[in-house]
Amino acid sequence: MVELEKGMAEILELLREGGAAGSGGDAHASGGPRPDADTIFGSTNMMHIASRDAYAFALRIVDFLFSKDELKGALLFSSKKSAKPGLDHEKVKRLLRIVKCKYSDDEWDMKTLTSKINQKCRDSGHDRRSVRAETTSDVENTAADN
Repeated sequence: MVELEKGMAEILELLREGGAAGSGGDAHASGGPRPDADTIFGSTNMMHIASRDAYAFALRIVDFLFSKDELKGALLFSSKKSAKPGLDHEKVKRLLRIVKCKYSDDEWDMKTLTSKINQKCRDSGHDRRSVRAETTSDVENTAADN
């Protein structure tokens, strides 16, 4: 628990500073995003991922950084309201650095981002295809019974 609080403190400090130490600051101030170790995943430069806004971009990055199993058993940050643990804080810090590199602070807010990622985590726990199949077979069975 102490380590989790320490990780949260690091993430909050990162948000207050406006980016990672030594990153050169916001991409908008420097004339454009610069790829570095945080923005490259395999052979993909995550700064080139198209999205309509910072939130859609962050959700796309979540897919690169976390497996479906990691998402379905967690939330972005742990809290006293939920028994689910927070996602790996090093990966969360990386996610936030990438978002901050591509989007300025006035284009997104942490509360909305947290809400959207938590919803993605909750949705990852449901297999939509099996729910649809069960619903369809229930309807077919009811129709056959009548």
